Amino acid sequence: MALGIFSCTKKTASAQNKNEFNVTASFYPQYVMLLNITQNVPDVKVSLLAPANTGCLHDYQMTTRDMKLIEDTDLLIINGADMEHFMESFLQTKNPEKIVSVTDNYPLLEENPHIWVSPLGAIYQTEKIAQALAKADSKNADLYMTNSQKYTEKLASLYKTMQTELKDYEGIPIITFHEAFPY
Repeated sequence: MALGIFSCTKKTASAQNKNEFNVTASFYPQYVMLLNITQNVPDVKVSLLAPANTGCLHDYQMTTRDMKLIEDTDLLIINGADMEHFMESFLQTKNPEKIVSVTDNYPLLEENPHIWVSPLGAIYQTEKIAQALAKADSKNADLYMTNSQKYTEKLASLYKTMQTELKDYEGIPIITFHEAFPY
């Protein structure tokens, strides 16, 4: 069953599996991308650091559970661009090869880290995640890349639909509750 663009179900796996590849997303948008990219990949456990109902990641504070989860993860997927400032000092003590920032080299608008709200930004992040997974867990590289391609096709279709359906509103100012939407 393919996951929808915004839907997900948490994967669970046996904690006793020593061959399991553990990957953790810092927050929900990257978690959804991870679930789509790792769908049906054997021996992969996907975890979420900040709870899905976290309203604003800028206000989140790490817990001891979070620190333990990061210690046990093989790969930590973060948005970057100062989105996870709550874990900055903690991450400085970690192996940088275990941390993937999915905004690296993306042209930010006014230093705004919320690139996933744009389908094109989400495609960029999905591809970065898939490449990092393929490198870190090479035995499943083909599955990650295939799943990534399927998910990016969904996002590209969403982008095309948005361009068509919102064409009449281009250039009209809107008021938003958060600085996340310039993309």
